[in-house]
This record gives sequence, C-alpha cells and structure tokens, in this order.
Amino acid sequence: MRVINLRRLKCLKKTCQNSGTCLSRVKINFVNYRGIFRRYSMHSTLGVILLHRHFLLNQDEKLIEYPGVSTPWTVGISSSSIVGGRITPRCWSISSDKQLQPTEFRFVIPGDDLFEPDFPEDFIDDFYGFLLRRGLAALMGLTMFNATDAISGNREVERTIRRISVTIPVQEAQFEGVEAAWTFGCQENLSDSQFLNARVWWVCQECKPASD
Repeated sequence: MRVINLRRLKCLKKTCQNSGTCLSRVKINFVNYRGIFRRYSMHSTLGVILLHRHFLLNQDEKLIEYPGVSTPWTVGISSSSIVGGRITPRCWSISSDKQLQPTEFRFVIPGDDLFEPDFPEDFIDDFYGFLLRRGLAALMGLTMFNATDAISGNREVERTIRRISVTIPVQEAQFEGVEAAWTFGCQENLSDSQFLNARVWWVCQECKPASD
C-alpha cells in the first residue's frame, strides 16, 4: 500500500507530481461517481480518505482514537477488547484482492455508539474497480463519517506532534493544510449534494522530517 507521510509533506503539488495523481481530479471523479455510495446506502456512514501515515508503528501497535486524540496503543495485532471497551476500525485501505485492511481505529467505551458498518461485497467491488481504473487504488480508502455533520460546513483539522495526533473542529483553515477526507454532505437528496471536504491535515512547513 502506498501511503503519504504527512511529516515529510511540503506541499500537495509535489505529492501529486510524485504519485502521478492530481487531487482536483480525484475530487471531480468522486463527485461524478457518487452513485456507488447511494446505490449501496453507504453515503451516510462512509467517506473517502487519502491514505496516509502519521508516524511509524511497531508491529504490536495500533493507532487508536479516543476521542479526538490518536495515539499508538500496544494491544497486539488481533486484540479487539481492552480495559472494558472495544477497539474497532475507523479507516480502511483496500488490497489488490479486494480485502479491507484497517489502518486506523477508535476506542469505544460501554454505552457509546458501537456502530460498525457492514460492507456489501458488491459495493467494495464497484468502489475498488472505480479506483483501479483511475489509478487511485493505492492512494484512496474509506473512512467512517456522520454525513449530517458535514452539511453545516464544519471541518476537522488534524495535527500530528511526535507520536500524538489531535483532531479539532475548525470553520476556516488558517494554516498550511492538505484536504484528505471527504463526505457527501447529504443523506436524503444526493442528486443535489456536494463532495465536501470534511478533514484537513495540518502540515508544518518548518518541522523536521521524520527519521524513517
């Protein structure tokens, strides 16, 4: 899987040149092909994400968010239950054999919403085929979203400092950032919906590059 190391990222233009993919073309393609999500009723729970890496993880670590703060937890590769709560995936890449590969997780405590999306096989076939035909299969994946939150225009900005990533809501981005996650922004009338940026990753122009 090709991922973008955000701590090395200087500007989106350079990344697009290196990957052979222009982000504006990515967005236009998804707008024109949003019928995939509507056809399988996935538009209110899933969005599209630019695959990325915040920092290196050890083999027994998972990047787990709770709530709004993502840190590496040493929980073992197969562990899904810890300290009374559950660890569930929130972002996925898709392998060449069309298998979902979790890349980021969330920690859910008892009493919180434990919603876990059901992925129809035909949906994965159609979505992966769409990515493959456009040379995007190694760059884009799926992420969980509440689509109604995006209607108000709210976005999130995620900043990574060392091995901690913090996500906060923002109205306007007053920083160097990269659009990296999108939702359809409408649950009921997708014919009039837009492909809305829902998350921006803050890119520090002065940060030292990662040692990997």
